[in-house]
Amino acid sequence: MPAEAKERLPFTVATDHMGSKATLDLWAVDQARNAYIVLVRKEGGPYEGTQITKHYVLNWQGNLIRISADPLDKTFSEDGATMHWRINKLEIPETLNSMNVEITHLIKDAFRAIGEVFNGERFHAVDVEFKITPYVTHSNNGGSN
Repeated sequence: MPAEAKERLPFTVATDHMGSKATLDLWAVDQARNAYIVLVRKEGGPYEGTQITKHYVLNWQGNLIRISADPLDKTFSEDGATMHWRINKLEIPETLNSMNVEITHLIKDAFRAIGEVFNGERFHAVDVEFKITPYVTHSNNGGSN
């Protein structure tokens, strides 16, 4: 992501103890659909003794979709490795209420690109499980935090 684009993001990205926004090096883009996904922060993990949860913002045609997801185990078969993800929370702007099917496909494609750590091409498959109750939380603003 070009440096000037990083400065103009319409959402907040976590900074590390040195003030760096290291997660901005972890992003994927789909130019044909005018979409990009950025890792904005992560929490938990082995040091905390909890499941790691990663938080992403998917910017689709200027609409911000917030996603919380757990990277699960990888499985291996003759065909290759499969990365598994569980989507826990999905916040979609109200303006996209009627587009849940398209958004679901876009999210699955985004996580196929992400793979484990934005290395999706290394996996034979990426499985995305939606474990959301309720399925979607709609926000009134599609803008910044």
